[in-house]
Amino acid sequence: MGDLDGAPTQAEINAQLMANHAELQAALATVTEQLAQIAGRDRANVPRPRRRNQLIPEE
Repeated sequence: MGDLDGAPTQAEINAQLMANHAELQAALATVTEQLAQIAGRDRANVPRPRRRNQLIPEE
């Protein structure tokens, strides 16, 4: 790898950066999707506002 004492070339560095970038983008997409699913579940559990003539439940 590389040309001077095992040091990587600029092309090798760029290739590694691009590979790391692609991996990071994929991980970010996965996390974003998981957060969207969590947000969707949370919305389903939010209490709905009372209707005009709905009785207030006794505690």
